[in-house]
Amino acid sequence: MLVSVAAARTKWCPMARADEAGRSSGVNRALNGAPLDRSMCLGTGCMLWIEHDYDHGYCGFTRIPGVA
Repeated sequence: MLVSVAAARTKWCPMARADEAGRSSGVNRALNGAPLDRSMCLGTGCMLWIEHDYDHGYCGFTRIPGVA
């Protein structure tokens, strides 16, 4: 799915890990299940981001958009 960089940054990244007080390192969700701010998509700042045009792209961790 092609998304804008701004929209991508509102999505949770399954590869992200962050430290949270009182928990072991390497978590990507808060105790209540909400995504941590530090585990959101970086968009163009991520090595997995595949740019489609200037303002749109997709996560390289997923399949190519439009290909079954």
